[in-house]
Amino acid sequence: MNFKIFSVYDEKYEKLAELQKQVFNKFNLEIHQRKLLGKNYTENYNAHGRVLSEIISNEKQDLFIFFDVDCFPLKDSFLNTLIKKVEDGRTLSGAVGCANHIDKNNLYVHPCFIGITKEVFEKAGRPGLSVNDRNDTGQFLTKKCKENNLKIDYWLPTSCKREKWDLLPLNLKFGHGTVFEESIYHQFELAKDHRCLEEAINKCKEILS
Repeated sequence: MNFKIFSVYDEKYEKLAELQKQVFNKFNLEIHQRKLLGKNYTENYNAHGRVLSEIISNEKQDLFIFFDVDCFPLKDSFLNTLIKKVEDGRTLSGAVGCANHIDKNNLYVHPCFIGITKEVFEKAGRPGLSVNDRNDTGQFLTKKCKENNLKIDYWLPTSCKREKWDLLPLNLKFGHGTVFEESIYHQFELAKDHRCLEEAINKCKEILS
């Protein structure tokens, strides 16, 4: 299965993006990083999902794997695990998320770490991944997959540094420094909590040490 790994990031996180690349290099994986060109956080936040949609639409790959800039693998085995989950051409797989400010009962595959094949994207009707008043970034994709009888595979939290949000249907929580399936680390909220950028940088350095 042909695949590419992508990350989309705000230019103010250049240092973190470089460390993220080093983490992937450690695992002998190439990550293709796209810098968002908005003038501020809001413009880039709104552009994030659109850029993800454009990548899936325009790139010629079987499988697209997306990471937020503050999200990193902890072990290289995540890749084979992910490929096995999605190779049936009917499964969307990735970190479980819930936009608590929209609907605490509505789980979706969070774009911090997501694996989607071109086949699933087409079967779901090529849905946009942009944020709106009813969906967080990427949330509409999960909805359209469900509507088209595709399978949703959630990577669940196995640890968390600071719990902040609920995953009510699973009776779980997630937050800053969440580890999914002991394989994927995501910091969350770089722009909203001054501790998070430093913690994400330190996590990269820990992985690289």
